[in-house]
This record gives sequence, structure tokens and C-alpha cells, in this order.
Amino acid sequence: MFLKILLLVVFCLPLTVQAALTGIWKGDKEGTFYIQESRGNIYWYAEQLSRNPYWAHIFSGKIKDLEIKGTWVDIPKGKSRNQGRLIAKVTPDGKHIEFKGSGLKNNRLYRWENKPISSDSEVVITRPAIPEEKCMSINPARSKVENVAGRWVISDGGNMLFDFDRKRLEADQALKIIKHYRMDSLCYLSQTNSGISYLLSGNQAPIGKLVDDDCVVFDPGKLRLEEVSGSWKLSDANQWVFDFGQDVKAAKKSLELIRKYHFSRVCYVGRPDPSFQYLRQ
Repeated sequence: MFLKILLLVVFCLPLTVQAALTGIWKGDKEGTFYIQESRGNIYWYAEQLSRNPYWAHIFSGKIKDLEIKGTWVDIPKGKSRNQGRLIAKVTPDGKHIEFKGSGLKNNRLYRWENKPISSDSEVVITRPAIPEEKCMSINPARSKVENVAGRWVISDGGNMLFDFDRKRLEADQALKIIKHYRMDSLCYLSQTNSGISYLLSGNQAPIGKLVDDDCVVFDPGKLRLEEVSGSWKLSDANQWVFDFGQDVKAAKKSLELIRKYHFSRVCYVGRPDPSFQYLRQ
């Protein structure tokens, strides 16, 4: 009887939380962490994006009494070349890992549940790092140009996505872009009046040049927020890249999104009065 009680106590200790750390976690600001915990040792591989990430690193350490200590080092998959020591604490419920000192961009990791998104229906996704960020799932393979009441639109299974009025050639060019980059999410900031909207491919920024791209190139790391004659703008060196009018909240949140996805180009169809706009790396 004593042995049974002792075993019950042992299995109720925090080790039950530690053993449950193995799995996929998300950073509160960016990145995916693939964690493996075994017998007091903990390892993970982490990357900012699965394609063309700015950073990717490996970690090795120990876990004791819900405290994690170890070292991490960037690997060549990413562009960053840093390393350092990490101290972290697992919350008692086992749902978060909080970094105390790490040199990493994230402050907290949270458990990730993969939920499949149907390409036939509209799905709204909220990302914890930027609560106002919302996305609608689209199907690039089913997207097409059609005429609705005299207006040329791009639709996806009956849902109208973009309206080009009478500009058929611009609608065709925009559809070519959507299919080329396999853009499958249309995203926006839901709680601002003038924040950027953008298209993603596999939850990442579209990457690579399309022939005849009409783009303005900027450095996301050098973008700065400034007020010019009462209007809030994001500028890179001597050029204004985005103008948000008086909506400073939209400007700040848009800057977070640009840096999150490492967008480096804003591209247009039909300038000087563009009917379609997208961001890419």
C-alpha cells in the first residue's frame, strides 16, 4: 500500500508537466519551436519561417523543477549568426514557456494546435502575437476572373475577392500573380481603419520575382514611423513607403506585420492608380 501511494505521489509531481513538453510550440512574436524533452534533457529546433527564414537555431539544455537552462546557436538555414544562453520557466499548467534571459526575440512560447483549414470556406485566424491580424482562407487553384454585372472581379468558389471595375487586363494580371505565388490567405488588421492588407502563401510572405513585377523595394529593418504634416508614414531612407493618414495605431501595427513576415517589397498592378496591391519578400 505504501508503495502504491509513493508511486501516485511521484506521478503527480511537476515531472508530468515536463514530460508533456514534447511537441510543437509557437513564439509569442514569431517562429515555430519543435521541442523534445527526455529524462531531464530538453532539445529543440526553431525557425522564424519554414522558407527563407531570417533566423533558425537549435537549443540543448536541462529542465529541473520547471526551470530550463541551456544554450542555443543559429544555424545556416537562416541569415542570423548569433548564439547565447537561455533561462526559461514552464508555467505550472504546462501551457507556456516564459523566457527570463535568452537574447531571443520571443518572450514566451505557447502550445500550438494544428487545425486544418478548408479551402471551400472562409476561415478567420487570430494570431496571438498581433491580436488584430485576421486572415481569410482562399484557394488559388479555384480563383478565376469573371464578369459580374459589368464589373471584372476575381472570385474563389463564389466568393468575390477583388473588384477591378472595367479593367479586365488588370484583373488577369492580378490572377496570374495570385496563382504564381500560390497565395492562399487574404489578411488584414481588423481593428484599424487604414492598416495594410496583404496576401500570404502557406502562412508566409510570397517569395521570388515574377516577370514584370512593379514593386517598390524597402528594407523592413530600416522602416521608421514618422509624422509629416499630421499624417503618419512609414519611410525607408528618403522615400515614403506607406501613408496611414491620422491612424497611428494602424501605422504601428502595420510596421509589426511587415517585420514579422520580413516583407521587403510592395508591388502594384495598374499604377499610378493601382487596382491591386500585394507585399512580398
